[in-house]
Amino acid sequence: MVKSLIIVLFLSCFGFSIWIFLERDTRSLRENIEKAPSHLKPRVIMEDFHLRRYEKHTQYHSMTAAHGAFLAPNQVELSGSVEGWRLSNGKKQTVRTHKAVAFFNSDSLAELMKRAELERTRLTGFVEIDYSDHLLQTEEAEYTARDEKIAGTQFVRVDGPNRWFTGKEGFRLFVKEEILDVFGKVRGMLKPDD
Repeated sequence: MVKSLIIVLFLSCFGFSIWIFLERDTRSLRENIEKAPSHLKPRVIMEDFHLRRYEKHTQYHSMTAAHGAFLAPNQVELSGSVEGWRLSNGKKQTVRTHKAVAFFNSDSLAELMKRAELERTRLTGFVEIDYSDHLLQTEEAEYTARDEKIAGTQFVRVDGPNRWFTGKEGFRLFVKEEILDVFGKVRGMLKPDD
């Protein structure tokens, strides 16, 4: 009787361990993140998010969104009609998207509020970038502050005065110099001035 009970317990434990072994990779990364500690969940959520930067009482940068969430000490997620602009060399540069995740060089929310420097921003969902009389459209892009460039690996369309062109494998825009590289098969049209 005892011997039978030990055999049943052994087989039960063995079967359970095999089931765990086979199921270990079936959870998605998203499920693992959702079960992670609270530091990956929003600490603060704001509706009608507005960020403005001033220098000597003059506004030079603005960012607005329907929602803003502070996810980590260095991470802010903006969603819903995200729009931002800044003045660069006296010209206004604008970006619009559905969602943006910005990463800063800060270790706490208090440090983030004291004017932490932006490291990079990931833009997703119908990204539009206005620069130098051109409108660039793509599905996702990433801005890197160190290089002052915006790059993407997906299809891109650029419309400008008397011209348009598309690229199948992405782009790289150097924001300060306003130099655009388009990758992959490029096609477009250029109309001569009247």
